[in-house]
Amino acid sequence: MLKEDYFKESYRALFLDTVEEYTRLASELEQYAKLEGSSHVFNNLGLVYLELGERDAAMKSLSKAIELDASNNNALHNRAQQYVQEGKLDLAEADFNDSVAAAPKEVTHRRARGYFFKEQRRYQEAIADFEKADELQPGFPGCGAEVAQIKEIMKAPIKSYLKKLIQDKLS
Repeated sequence: MLKEDYFKESYRALFLDTVEEYTRLASELEQYAKLEGSSHVFNNLGLVYLELGERDAAMKSLSKAIELDASNNNALHNRAQQYVQEGKLDLAEADFNDSVAAAPKEVTHRRARGYFFKEQRRYQEAIADFEKADELQPGFPGCGAEVAQIKEIMKAPIKSYLKKLIQDKLS
């Protein structure tokens, strides 16, 4: 198997959660990183470290992946997710934006940024991302339902205001 194919397969295995021996995989990837540290190797190594609960090592590997290839949309996405968990929202947003810019047709990254915007109550931006993801891949899971839910959330203050106005007029 060619090295690049191995890196793609190891990423796919991580994504599908089919690797049971993360320690062994970490050791293999560490060897590849020493020999020819490509961006993909460091991204995969970062994901393995996350599975092993080694958050600092994971962030170092993901950052190294981005240092080697600033357009590695998977590494940018993965690091953004970790920044969210750490509460570093400005850094997360920057990585989400770079991830989408690096792969504008990658619907999973766009949807992830949509969820990020939704959590930040930046509803228009969230809707735009969910709608674009659905446009790129019609029926992409979650997008249509998220748009509908956000629109209901956005209507709620208006409904609440109208209800209070009517109650005040009646009393």
